Amino acid sequence: MRPSDGAAILIHEATVSDRIEQVQHIRMRYEVFQEGLLVQTQLRTHRLRWYHKHEFAMMLESVGFREVEMQCGYTDSSGTNPEAELIFIAKR
Repeated sequence: MRPSDGAAILIHEATVSDRIEQVQHIRMRYEVFQEGLLVQTQLRTHRLRWYHKHEFAMMLESVGFREVEMQCGYTDSSGTNPEAELIFIAKR
């Protein structure tokens, strides 16, 4: 339920992953219902490309960055948590 007006929001998502090309296509449909009636629909398409940490480091180095460091999450940790975001710090 949306707190501002009590509308119910239904989200549909379809995802297709291409593991060879390392890309994911995501289609989302948002439907807003007020008092049981559909009042708004939004369609969104996203394309997500992923890189492995070594690939990303090599890309940075190939365009002139040096001293490439990787951090796990938004901390100073160099851990290996597979769920955390990878943060790259590099100097040119």
